[in-house]
Amino acid sequence: QNNERNEVRQLYRLVAVQKNLKHFTARRFELWPNLMVTLAETAVNTLKTFNVSGVPIDSTLIAELSKCNVLEVLSFVRCMEKKAEVTILSSGKGKTRGKRKDNNNRAEGRLMSTTLSSMSSIIRAKRLYFYKNKLEPGTLKALLKMLGKNIEKLTVVNNNTETIIKAIRKYCPYLKVFILQIYSDTRFSTFSEWIAGSKLQTLILGTLISNVNKFADRPDTSICEMLAEMGNYFPLSLKCVDFDFEISPSQLELFLTRSNYVFEELGLHQALGLDDKYLRIIKTHAKLSRCLTELTFDRVYWITGGDEHADETDSDVIDEDKPDRSYFSNKSLLDAEKYIPTITSTSIDPFTDPLKYIFKVHDIDEMDTEGMERDGIEKW
Repeated sequence: QNNERNEVRQLYRLVAVQKNLKHFTARRFELWPNLMVTLAETAVNTLKTFNVSGVPIDSTLIAELSKCNVLEVLSFVRCMEKKAEVTILSSGKGKTRGKRKDNNNRAEGRLMSTTLSSMSSIIRAKRLYFYKNKLEPGTLKALLKMLGKNIEKLTVVNNNTETIIKAIRKYCPYLKVFILQIYSDTRFSTFSEWIAGSKLQTLILGTLISNVNKFADRPDTSICEMLAEMGNYFPLSLKCVDFDFEISPSQLELFLTRSNYVFEELGLHQALGLDDKYLRIIKTHAKLSRCLTELTFDRVYWITGGDEHADETDSDVIDEDKPDRSYFSNKSLLDAEKYIPTITSTSIDPFTDPLKYIFKVHDIDEMDTEGMERDGIEKW
């Protein structure tokens, strides 16, 4: 405990003397009130990113960041609720009583004075990442309320999505990009009601990380089967969609048939791979809509094949022995390129790669798990 206090003091002093602090990243660390006050005051005109992993937090601590004028990014990875410390004191009569322990009365007083109206505090960050946190609904609501109209991009992986979607509907009217892993509590009624009235421009929807492929209130229907119904609620502002779950050619065709007027960019990522059937369906859609300008296929493999002597051979026949890879014949690609200016592939994972860059790690799922029980890790 003494070593921990010494580390806190050293970090406090280090932060206090900074003149151009732009990025603050903490992993498996205790954010004390005096540290947050000092950070906000020291980096009021310089701090651009605030990133924490495996850190206990509450909304009063984060509210201090409302002082930071150029803050752009907030990242919360595997964070949990900050609990009040309790010290057992003697009552003088052989009994004991509990009392909250103040880490720093003066700093905490300053913190509370600035956060009595914390829910009206405005944090200027435009990008927010929630990754596998264990935060209470009240904390999630408070964080989103503090970002309010400023937030433009939100990434949510394995969190309380029901609470988050309700909160962004109420507090975040100018959200442009929503990157969401469907979770066990995600309700279609909540999602569709929000997105229909939103100004969303980009939606990336996935199930591969959470391994949840049904909405909580539609347990008998998989998400891929609901794709066409989901599209009925998409707003006219939505120009880019990316689906990270298995979709059959017939499901994709039905979805695009009902959505001819909507998309400029389309992305598909499937573990089982894609073939010419998908490309022909999308080409037909692009020919009719004249809107699609960019098509991005799966982020794992993209193999082109066929030659001038095999133009009539479909890739879905050629590639039967490679079910985990995508394969498009040259003929299908050339036909599609007549109506789609850009056809490409990418290895970027929008759910985890930005966090890998922020925290400078190769695997976000192995970060901050030292000493945790294996079954505990799997639940995150």
